[in-house]
Amino acid sequence: MSEKTETEPKGCWFLVGDTCPEDIHTREDMTDDDRAMTDTVVSFFENEVVPKMDEIDAQNFDVTVGLLKQAGELGVFMADVPEQYGGLGLSMKNSAGLGEASGMVGAFGVACGAHLGIGMYPIMLFGPDEMKEKYVPKLATAEMIAAFCLTEPGCGCDALSAKSKAVLTEDGQSYIINGTKQFITNGGFADCYTIFAQVNGKLTAFLVTPDMAGFARGPEEHKLGIKGSSTTQIIMTDLKVPASNMIGEIGEGGKIALGILNIGRTKLGLGLVGGSKYAMQVAVKYGLERVQFGQQIIKFPLIKEMLGEISARIYAGESSTWRTAGFIGYIMHGIHSGEMEPGKGLAELAVEAALEKVAQSEHNDYIVDACLQIMGGYGYTSEYPMERAYRDARISRIYEGTNEVCRLVGGGMPFRAAAKGEIPLMEVMERARFRIQTANMDFGCMCGPLGDVEEQLAKMKTIYGYCAGLVFRKYAGAFDKMMEGEEYLGNLHNLAMEIYLTESALLRTKKIMAKNGENEILAALLRIYANYAAGVCSKSLWEVVRAAMTPSQIATVREGLNAVCPFAVVNLLELRRKVADAVIAREGVWPIW
Repeated sequence: MSEKTETEPKGCWFLVGDTCPEDIHTREDMTDDDRAMTDTVVSFFENEVVPKMDEIDAQNFDVTVGLLKQAGELGVFMADVPEQYGGLGLSMKNSAGLGEASGMVGAFGVACGAHLGIGMYPIMLFGPDEMKEKYVPKLATAEMIAAFCLTEPGCGCDALSAKSKAVLTEDGQSYIINGTKQFITNGGFADCYTIFAQVNGKLTAFLVTPDMAGFARGPEEHKLGIKGSSTTQIIMTDLKVPASNMIGEIGEGGKIALGILNIGRTKLGLGLVGGSKYAMQVAVKYGLERVQFGQQIIKFPLIKEMLGEISARIYAGESSTWRTAGFIGYIMHGIHSGEMEPGKGLAELAVEAALEKVAQSEHNDYIVDACLQIMGGYGYTSEYPMERAYRDARISRIYEGTNEVCRLVGGGMPFRAAAKGEIPLMEVMERARFRIQTANMDFGCMCGPLGDVEEQLAKMKTIYGYCAGLVFRKYAGAFDKMMEGEEYLGNLHNLAMEIYLTESALLRTKKIMAKNGENEILAALLRIYANYAAGVCSKSLWEVVRAAMTPSQIATVREGLNAVCPFAVVNLLELRRKVADAVIAREGVWPIW
């Protein structure tokens, strides 16, 4: 494999190169100041927000806005903001704990994320200096609250084809915008909006405020979950916006939107991991109090089985999201220092952000569902927070780009990166093809305490390379043609996703053990997740092979296909019980080792 570290801004590199444990960012790398900041925010959420969740869900937006401003005064939104604009000048790797914490407060966390994740960043990264100086300090303290307006009624996933139009006035001083934006989070109470509209057919971003003539908010949407978040249309009727309110240049709207969504998807992933941890804690607390057949229900073996799987997915999710946060930290340093152009820097993150969004939203769905199951009928009632968490979880597979769209990004972008000469994907595909054709699964010495997982990861990367090669040859390397085979790209995304999460968990485990010694709970968490990932990879391999090859072609490489599929043999029952016992001993509070 090629040598490169993940601390460098090189998207997709995990698919083609090796990474050292010390080169990834993990939760254990938090400084004392990071922990203190996170603990303060968690305490604020627990003491101020959680008791008001019913009021928030009833759409008492005075409460929501008041809490947002309290959070601003506390410094929740200052971490990512450069010091010159009144922020703390930290990177996302320092503030990842804040992103996680937002997952415990449902709709309020959505409001926080929309303000900081996608609302503030367009202005902070792409706005002209005068705009940054005027707005960013107020956004950092939540004196002003932000929203992001991309989606339109007729343009859901195809958001870059927005129909809203902006026409320059004869005097060249203003733009007149007409159009409607749909499903805008914080739409009902935000103080400034990043709005995307076509200028002569070129998507362009503008800063809009509610006091501008021609601006109107639609009614609140009635939603299945995240009921306490404000979701409205934004209606623009001859909306007059100063030309100086343009964010970036004419035609840069697509670059801005996609770059900001990459940040939003990563922050969403962090919040979902935090929400999963909170759900497990609620379920374990309930299970310790609930007695059936003379025993606490949390101690029944089938409940322990669920706890083991839940914990492994949280561990892998936490490992990958914090790794990605470190990646963003490097990119942001380059942007703020002027060494990196924002659009190009954020584009490097596209695949990793798409993987995080899909992985954490689908794992959170599984985890919340399992936690509700542990609580039985009471979990289904609004008396307990799991009912709300279950409803809230569903939106995560839809907003910030549906999981289907994200799968096309994760499956297709590596080919584009290879075509630009950014990653040696062709070498990886040819190496994997040789291994399958010769049934050569000798990856060298992998004999350490986690050698079985290292070998499994090497096989997973071989599967990815082989499947990518099949897709590449099927469509003769034509990217536009590949997009017609969405199922192929979806499977490639699934392979890449499981490689990223498994590798992140493996590197983190090795990093912790190198410092603190071997730990059987960490090893168990890693192996449980690796077993799950192996199943996903095996399924995707055979789906691609059976679709892209004839039976006679399959017969010629069957030995290699069979050789790459058997993964490490582990006693899952024992591992899950061991992890579950650790969870119970900690009463569901993370970390459990």
